[in-house]
Amino acid sequence: MKYSYLVFVSYLIVSNVAAAPMKSDTTVDEFIAYGKAKLINKEYEESIGFFSKALQLNPSSGVAFRHKGEAESMLKQFDKSIESYKQSLKINPNDTLALIGKADANRLSKKFEDALVDFDAVIKLIPNNPNLRFGRGSVFLSLNRYKEALPDFSISISAFPAFKVLQYDRGLIYYHLGKYKESIEDLRKYLPHHTNQSLSPFFLMGISFKNLDQLDSAIKYFTMHVSIKKADADGYISLADCYSRRLNFIAVDSLLEKIETLEFDKLKWFTNRAGIEINLKRYEKAWSYLQKAKELGDDSKEFYRNQGIAKLGMKDTVSAIQSFSKAISLDPNYKDAYVSRLEVYLFRNQTLPLAIQDLNAVIRLDSVSITNYVNYFFRALCYARLNNVKAAYADVEKGFILSPSKAYSYIMRAIIRIALKEPTDKIMSDLSMTIKSDSNFWQAYLIRAEQFADKKQYKKACKDLNKAVSLGGSVTQEIRDFICSGVLKNGVRPPINFKIDPS
Repeated sequence: MKYSYLVFVSYLIVSNVAAAPMKSDTTVDEFIAYGKAKLINKEYEESIGFFSKALQLNPSSGVAFRHKGEAESMLKQFDKSIESYKQSLKINPNDTLALIGKADANRLSKKFEDALVDFDAVIKLIPNNPNLRFGRGSVFLSLNRYKEALPDFSISISAFPAFKVLQYDRGLIYYHLGKYKESIEDLRKYLPHHTNQSLSPFFLMGISFKNLDQLDSAIKYFTMHVSIKKADADGYISLADCYSRRLNFIAVDSLLEKIETLEFDKLKWFTNRAGIEINLKRYEKAWSYLQKAKELGDDSKEFYRNQGIAKLGMKDTVSAIQSFSKAISLDPNYKDAYVSRLEVYLFRNQTLPLAIQDLNAVIRLDSVSITNYVNYFFRALCYARLNNVKAAYADVEKGFILSPSKAYSYIMRAIIRIALKEPTDKIMSDLSMTIKSDSNFWQAYLIRAEQFADKKQYKKACKDLNKAVSLGGSVTQEIRDFICSGVLKNGVRPPINFKIDPS
């Protein structure tokens, strides 16, 4: 009751000030008081009139300029607002409130570089204010400077745990930084409070799960997204992409029929459709859609990358490299194109110096990603094959530091030791550590089987080969012949699931 009474009295005071008759000898302070009352009542035009009258009497009133800027900002008259704040700061350079107002007006008018200068200046004075850190963080986010935005949003989230939309913003930041697990964690916290239909948390979670290759979860969230935004072609295209990676032809064809009924950018669609056909390994069909995209004038980096993958599927390695190189020329920071070209250099034509160049680019572009350790191990393997022992082990060390998987680290070091022709005992030690860390790592059993066969320990080779196959491992004909020839000659029981010609 006491609180309600105080609110009522405050309202009467404001109302009386706003409604008070003007005196002929009204002072500057009185005009400012009238203006502030109108500002509180959200009568912004009237408040500007009072602040302007105050400035007529005293053009050096920094306070009047500041409040005038505040009212102009509320009316979205941002240019006028910024000018008023500038005048206030010219009169009183230490007016922190004017500097904050100017920073926010610059942010709201999308003058992000100017806003950043203002926020930096005021945060130096008030370092840990969560409102200011949110303001600067949102500017960094608008400028795609995600790494710098992250600490500002983290401070804001700690201060305002109930303001869940901040979790969405940080989830978006983590997504762009390639930290998909962290992105999903933040988005999950936001979802129970999701009311803003302009945001797409389900779609963003679907993309994050897809990038983690967790296709079941990706499909789940893309399905939820299109159930809400039924006309969003991007959602259906992403869903079709997931099903195509699963080689689910029926689901893909059904979704493609749905997409054809929606409004979408046909230029992008043909390139996206080609990507879906590539996932289904229908390279000729993908090529036909790329030709349609080309006829419409698609000159995007995605077009050239898909063109390269289609060419690769049609065994045209030279043209594939040319297409990937074109995509990179359009965007020197296009990581996916480097990865695609790298796979050609590394696995198709064994051009290791060029593979290392592309790995250098991928490592640079993937510097904030939790999966960058993979790139270091592959570059180490390239160095090992070139017999650059020092460089190989420098990258192995970086890989071990970054890798969340001990099993993966040990098996990669074993493979690199094999490439360097190191003693078998070191190789076997790493393979044993791999299996100790993850007993289902079938590749370790397979490689160890080869090592045992090299040493003519065929019983052990056979046992490991059986284990690799039982865990779902795929074995090449070359490895099968190598091990099984020794198995037969030494009278050891052949591995399971193998057809061996006794002749």
